[in-house]
Amino acid sequence: MVLAVIAEHSLPLSTAPVLVELSQQLAADKIALSRMKLSRTAASYKMVHGLGHTFSERTLSNLRKYPFSLNVDESTSSSNKKVLAMLVSYFDQELKDVVVEHLGSLEVVKVNAASLEELICNFFKEKDIPWSNLVSIMLDSCNVMRGSKSGLETRIRQNHCKTLLDVDGDSCHHVHNAAKKFAQPFENYLEQLFTDLHTDHLWASDQIMYLKEIAEYMDIPASNPKRFVSHRRLSAYDVGMQTKRLLPVYKVLYYGFMGKEDKALYQDPLQQLYEDYHVSEKAQRRITFVHQDLSKKGMTELGRRRRAEW
Repeated sequence: MVLAVIAEHSLPLSTAPVLVELSQQLAADKIALSRMKLSRTAASYKMVHGLGHTFSERTLSNLRKYPFSLNVDESTSSSNKKVLAMLVSYFDQELKDVVVEHLGSLEVVKVNAASLEELICNFFKEKDIPWSNLVSIMLDSCNVMRGSKSGLETRIRQNHCKTLLDVDGDSCHHVHNAAKKFAQPFENYLEQLFTDLHTDHLWASDQIMYLKEIAEYMDIPASNPKRFVSHRRLSAYDVGMQTKRLLPVYKVLYYGFMGKEDKALYQDPLQQLYEDYHVSEKAQRRITFVHQDLSKKGMTELGRRRRAEW
């Protein structure tokens, strides 16, 4: 029954032990369980005004007692509104551990250091959070957040918390900036390859199917090509490692898009790949059919040029 519920509602399999444990806890009081009703509207109301309110008040109470660090970043909500997301990190004396909790998400109309300072100050005042407990603020490295003269961190240190520590900017942003600078001389060659591979498979369900089938024959773990995000340079590492793993599969797959002359030229390297990865003769015959099918695919001029460059 648990598996049926997971399948019917498309829940991740990781919820299986959670559902089993929940069922065991609920079964301890069968009378209360038989009388329990929880509609979608009631669940939403109780989540926001019941459970959510309790968690929020507990966090605020701890911030009034313990030193804490703040993590602030601007983001976009699901309704496409600019919000200032705030996380807090502190040592919980009851749990005897460092916890990270969501403090709040504040809607932002105008993004500059002065408006963000006012927004955070009003929030601290409304929630009665003492500035004296604030140890540090983790921000990204843009001028609005960490400008040395009028950035948000500077304004808070000057006007509200003289003892605020300088913990530098977000290390992820530093790595992003360093990687971007380092990659400039290479003229985005690899990044363009990652983007082209992702684009080439994005809407081609049959090509994805062939990719995974060939990967299975070569005993290589298969997955859809990941997307490289240009403003998140660390994603280049993840995509690069996946591309490196799937490179032999790509070589076999894209053989099917070659012309007759190129196929004759690369026939020996293809056979070498079959030998290196112990591809059976039956699998090779199946891959030959895949190549024949791929050779019939119509391509735009951009697609032909992109594959020729590879």
